[in-house]
Order: sequence, then structure tokens, then C-alpha cells
Amino acid sequence: MTTHTPQATETPHLNLQPLRDFVTENHTSQWPSRAKLYFGEIELYARMTSRVMGAAYGKTIDLADITIPDNLRGRKLFSRILLEFERLAVQHGRSVYVESIVSPIIRSALARRGYFFADGILGSAWKTPESLQADLESAQASPP
Repeated sequence: MTTHTPQATETPHLNLQPLRDFVTENHTSQWPSRAKLYFGEIELYARMTSRVMGAAYGKTIDLADITIPDNLRGRKLFSRILLEFERLAVQHGRSVYVESIVSPIIRSALARRGYFFADGILGSAWKTPESLQADLESAQASPP
């Protein structure tokens, strides 16, 4: 009998349904909603609210905190979760707001994706639904 031990470079299955359910259940609420969500060993704190971003005020889906265990880092899990935030934001006409960025790796990833930054070097970043929509359409038009 053979058992399979995942290698460090393998991407584990990531069921993002709890995030989808949270957004679906709360996107019409006039009050802020928040939830701690778990995807296996990954812990995420999400919020749906409205806030000022730069000079504009708008509705957001916030990625307020995420904990990815050391043994799962480097597998593009944050990127996959962020992409789902972006898809849900476009679907519901909201910006994605990433709060309390302390990792230079995350900051670089957000900068590459065209996020706007606030609060200096460490802080928060956001991307508007229009910008997210354009990026998703561009990605779909590009050949694999």
C-alpha cells in the first residue's frame, strides 16, 4: 500500500466556499459584517463594509488578516485567495481592501497587481471594482 505525502511545492486543495457564502449572505447588508473563516490550516478575517479609499468612499470586501502556516507558504495560496476576493468584489460592485500589510512579500504582490496604497510603507491597499473588472477581463482574453 502506497501513501502520498504532499511535497512542499505542491498546491493543496483550497475550498473557498466559506468566503463565497459569507459574501453572498452579507453583500446587501447596510451594516458592516465580519467573519473569521478557515480554509484548512489557513485562518482569514474578512469584513464587508464601506470606507474612504484615497479621495473616494465606497463599499469594500476587506481582507483584514490572514494567517498561513509556515508549512504552506510559498505555494501561491495568498494569490488564490486574493483572486477570489477580486472575483467576488467585481460580482458585487465592491473594492477589495487589504488591511494592515506587514509583509513586504504581500506588499510587492499587491503592487504588481496594481493596488493603491495608503498609510506609508506599511498600511493598507485597495483596488476599485472597475480596475478589478478590467484585470479579470484581460486575464480571460490572454491565452493560457
